[in-house]
Amino acid sequence: TYIQRSQNYQELGSAYSSAGNYTAAEESFKKAITYMDPNKKDPLTYYNLSTVMYAQGKGDSSLSYAKQAYDCKANAVQQVQGNIIYNYALMCEETGDKTKALDLYKEVLAIDQKNVKQYVSLTRANFSYLTTPNL
Repeated sequence: TYIQRSQNYQELGSAYSSAGNYTAAEESFKKAITYMDPNKKDPLTYYNLSTVMYAQGKGDSSLSYAKQAYDCKANAVQQVQGNIIYNYALMCEETGDKTKALDLYKEVLAIDQKNVKQYVSLTRANFSYLTTPNL
């Protein structure tokens, strides 16, 4: 079935990513998306694709897939939602959208107040935002 094929490509992409073969991981995650049920998109596939795109230096594509993961994050459990939001925030910060990144870091803290990583990123982003001229 299409759903099983999607899951198989997701797992293959994860294996390639773990092995550092980001090109093959990218291809596998993209194939997983083509077989995905359009009514129940898997945010982890988009999240993972975002991370392998980033690892290859493809910032704009990474941001796009991070946004798609964010858009369907409701299909994931709360802890995973926090990671998805955090990844999107990082991608926004990396590509210069500090205002969006700050809002996203705050959103993560709203669902996971004990996550130290979020506090560090929020503090860094706030400092960067406040010290950037012409904002």
